[in-house]
Amino acid sequence: MTNQVTSIEQSKRLLELGVPAEKASMVWCPMYRFDVETKQFIHIGEYDLCMKHKAYTVIKEDIIPAFTVADLLGALPSHCRMLDGAWLNMEIVRWEDIWRLSYFQMASGSDEVLYGGAGREYYFLVQSTRLIDLLYGAVEWLLSKKCKLKI
Repeated sequence: MTNQVTSIEQSKRLLELGVPAEKASMVWCPMYRFDVETKQFIHIGEYDLCMKHKAYTVIKEDIIPAFTVADLLGALPSHCRMLDGAWLNMEIVRWEDIWRLSYFQMASGSDEVLYGGAGREYYFLVQSTRLIDLLYGAVEWLLSKKCKLKI
């Protein structure tokens, strides 16, 4: 399941960039042990991946949102406009074990629409065996370029 959700570090970075925690479908829950000397529960430094539940709002300061593949894919725009006015298209393809995600602009006068066509100018292009890492990278890149997500 961890191949389908953002890591704790990735989740924290997305929150820093302004992705709302409410958009996460899962959470990283801290694991505790009871200390008999202090009679308190102590965080042991590990986290368990759990489904998001309304009861978690009670201890939300310790909960870290976990964004799923579906969460991030739903947030990515299929088209976006860059600050320089360029209109970009998104494409996700898979060849064997490798996923590839790109945002590209068609070169003026080009009617080439096939994947990897010579008429494309790539603004963002990343490959990975893990789809979650690909989507995370695209969200981080779009937000760094001041593009809007579908959230």
